[in-house]
Amino acid sequence: MKHELHPVKSASVFLLLAVLVVFTVPLYAQKMIISEEAYLKPPQEIMDVVIAPRHNNYTLSNLSPDGVHFLITKSSGLTKLADMAKPFYNLGETEFDPIGNRSRRLTTGTTIGYELFNWEYRTTSAIQVPIDAKVSGASWSPDGSKLAYLAHFDDATHIYIADIETGKSKKLTRVPVLATLITSFSWTSDGEKIITVLIPDFRGPEPGRPYVPAEPKVRVTRQGDTTSRTYRFLLKTPHDQELLEYYTTGQIALIDVETGNIQKIGESDMYRSINMAPDGQFFRVTRMLKPFSYFTSMGSFGSYEEMIDINANVLIDTMSYRSPPDIDVGDGRARIQSQILSGKNNLGWAYDGNGMTFIQQEPDSREAGRAEEPEEQEPQRRREPRKYQLMRWLYPFDSTSMEVIYEQENNFSNVMFSEDFQMLFARETLGGETQRETQGDFQRVEQRQARGEEAARGGTQHQFFVKLSDPETKYTIYKYDTEDRYNNPGSLMSKRGPFGSSVVRISTDEQYVYLSGTKTDSLPEINPPFPFIDKVSMYNSEDKVRIFEGDQDAYERVGTALDDDLEQIMVTRETRTEISNTFMHNLKTGEVKKMTDNIDYSPEITHAQQREYTVERVDGFKFYVKVTLPPDYVEGTKLPAMFWFYPREYGGDTMADAQAAYDRGRRASNKNRFPTVGTRSMVILTKLGYAVVEPDCPIVGKPGMMNDHYEQDLRNSLWAVIDHLDKLSLIDRDRLGIGGHSYGAFGTANAMVYTPFFKAGIAGDGNYNRTLTPMSFQSERRNIWDARETYFSMSPLLNAEMFNGALLMYHGMDDANTGTFPINSERMFQALDGLGKDAALYMYPYEHHGPAAEETFLDMWARWVEWLDKYVMNPEKAKEEKKKIGGSGIR
Repeated sequence: MKHELHPVKSASVFLLLAVLVVFTVPLYAQKMIISEEAYLKPPQEIMDVVIAPRHNNYTLSNLSPDGVHFLITKSSGLTKLADMAKPFYNLGETEFDPIGNRSRRLTTGTTIGYELFNWEYRTTSAIQVPIDAKVSGASWSPDGSKLAYLAHFDDATHIYIADIETGKSKKLTRVPVLATLITSFSWTSDGEKIITVLIPDFRGPEPGRPYVPAEPKVRVTRQGDTTSRTYRFLLKTPHDQELLEYYTTGQIALIDVETGNIQKIGESDMYRSINMAPDGQFFRVTRMLKPFSYFTSMGSFGSYEEMIDINANVLIDTMSYRSPPDIDVGDGRARIQSQILSGKNNLGWAYDGNGMTFIQQEPDSREAGRAEEPEEQEPQRRREPRKYQLMRWLYPFDSTSMEVIYEQENNFSNVMFSEDFQMLFARETLGGETQRETQGDFQRVEQRQARGEEAARGGTQHQFFVKLSDPETKYTIYKYDTEDRYNNPGSLMSKRGPFGSSVVRISTDEQYVYLSGTKTDSLPEINPPFPFIDKVSMYNSEDKVRIFEGDQDAYERVGTALDDDLEQIMVTRETRTEISNTFMHNLKTGEVKKMTDNIDYSPEITHAQQREYTVERVDGFKFYVKVTLPPDYVEGTKLPAMFWFYPREYGGDTMADAQAAYDRGRRASNKNRFPTVGTRSMVILTKLGYAVVEPDCPIVGKPGMMNDHYEQDLRNSLWAVIDHLDKLSLIDRDRLGIGGHSYGAFGTANAMVYTPFFKAGIAGDGNYNRTLTPMSFQSERRNIWDARETYFSMSPLLNAEMFNGALLMYHGMDDANTGTFPINSERMFQALDGLGKDAALYMYPYEHHGPAAEETFLDMWARWVEWLDKYVMNPEKAKEEKKKIGGSGIR
């Protein structure tokens, strides 16, 4: 029997359903968004900002050797989840695409093409690249007539050569490139050949994983003190070792650009690097050594460097040698290294392409006769100085093929040459610690410089040059007191030399060089940094003229010089209200031409009101906070606010020392920078009516012990900011959220443990349990047994019962960052769930320490918006809802 609804009753039912939908959809939709197991999208106004095509903007920086074209890379935008999901191996903390035989980052990259920009005529032309490939590693031929690049197809990588005049490309390699460890290639100086690594001939199939395990997992402690960081994707099995060897074993090949003919260099091996001489006749090759380690990452595996010629004859047996990490090998190679290369610093190919150069301390000619000399003469002999020498080392690279290019009494560094190799430029320190070093401390000085520490402390830096035809005459470019950090004279400007190395840029009359630098001030908020270029006489340092000085009302950076007389230069400029663009400055005529037309895709965000305040903590420490308000903000309106931060440590014997360390770190800050917007920029929230607060959060204390004050400094800093902004009537202190990424996520969770200020938090890829990083973390160098209470008190998981507010966590499922493995978020969520706290956790497939896929970004924003709307924008509503359903409602 057929049943029909009565017309009147039907209308009543539909009306009732409609009423129910109206009143239940908001709660249902909110619950759905928070708990739905699908990739979601945020409101359209947020999505438009997140996926705006900012990748179409560019800067002119990569100039061809002939000075005609700038190279522009073209991107497809954000990485797609489908690319992230392609099969890959993570072996020893290194990711490989086994199908493409390359580094995974080349597979997930987004560069899809190249364009050429003729700066003189302002015309753009395209390079024709394969339509079904991504590209990377573009490299100009030495004369600028060709462009080589890697083309990445689904199942292989090949080198292509593009003709600049026509834009057409041709495939160079017949055998696929192995781009797992070495992801680039090099031209010979004549532009006729390219060196690369290919997949070996007759390589068999990938080693299969045994169906039945052939062995248990075995680990035995190593000898001695073996403090190591925590790693997630270490090698785990013998099969992992087989895979690593398989995907890193390649064949060095020198390929003729015109014919494609291949000359193999030596046998296939696990090559980590190839450093080719400009003429393509000699090669410094580094091989990875077995046995591999289960305790450390691939970057720390053993390696062995030697020099070979084009026929694979070994010229220098050991240039550098690192023992495999898990065995004690005192074999002969380490001793050979000390004999052959001991004392040879800054070793590299000569600037003129002829042999190699290095710096050494003059050998002690009395060494051989030392045994016969009376003991009382020993102190006198040690005081006799030995010079520092710049040496040329020629084929066959033995002890008889060295010659002195230049020598002097003082140690020197930062060696460069003129284009014709006839002038040597270098720096030395006059006075100060380095000058006072004894001859026997030369190696210690070099080691300190290699670590990037200042070459001079309390001394005068002397930039000079000599003519190699008259090495006794030294000409000063500048002298600079290294403690006077606000009057740094800058650095010598350089250009690409004929053999690929950077050479000093000298005026065409060979009378002047150029110093480029940035002028800073102790009060950058009043006098922001600006760039400058000085033209300095090579023979009279007093003859110095400033030929360019940046605008103090803009943030400018000197880019490429277009000629040796610096009549024309490229400058990148932006202001607080103007997006970054490149301009050509004619320093001779004063004419300025805009060369790029970059677009501000999110003016409603970049035009938001941005303010900066100095805040003083209860202990007297002063720090800064940046506040971004909606463009239409009405003064006196207290807004809901989202804090986004990243605590940093500053050590000092006194509070004044720590304050000085913090202040020094702000020297380069520039108030004129354009407020760029990224896919994860919290300032996007201003579209929804939030104030976005970005406070510095200094953690201070005696060097090495700063974290003993972590809780109180965290609490006092946040309290000071809230109190200051509340008094200015900018924020509603009853509607506050806080968030951060990585160490900022860690800080977020701690802020919600140790303060009652925040209704909600957003924490990404964080660590919440310091016992999982027992051997040190961040800037903390004490282990957990030396600072047990500090580790415990800084672990929000161990103090989760004190948690205040609702915490949203997100984490990449493939996060391999040291100390932030996904288990941190999983265990933190488990604790908060068990304690009846409000929390949510979103784990994103294939993502690392920070999102990359477009789908991930959009999903994150969808959930962030709802989370903050529920707990920060409408906290009373969330409280009532929780009462009604007897819990958080999101379990």
